[in-house]
Amino acid sequence: MEKLALKLIEWLLKRDLSWETRSKLTSLVLISVDALPVKDIISVDDDGSLLVGGRKMEIEQAIHLRESARAMLGNTAYKVIRDQVAYQAITLGFHKAETERQILFGKAAIWYGQQEEVLLKLLSADGTSGL
Repeated sequence: MEKLALKLIEWLLKRDLSWETRSKLTSLVLISVDALPVKDIISVDDDGSLLVGGRKMEIEQAIHLRESARAMLGNTAYKVIRDQVAYQAITLGFHKAETERQILFGKAAIWYGQQEEVLLKLLSADGTSGL
């Protein structure tokens, strides 16, 4: 099913469609094969407990998640790669951009990196509710 979805998206991108139509159709295809989450993956309930995928985490899982987030934040290779991707996003999106899409892509790449770091820090923090 996923291969069919990718072929359909490839076909859509080659058609003379408006950006809005292409975006809507691509999103529908991706949602239909569960390639896009339609709700938050990480959230906190009214009691302050961490929910992942809508389910409360067991203590052992939460400890493992915290340790994994800390390891990732402390990983030298991850830091170097993250900095390189940010550099390339800035270069493409601002210094070499020739179209609005390239600027938007660069901004989206930078936003993604920022969100990733915020969530890793949230998950690795001491005293975080539910962890």
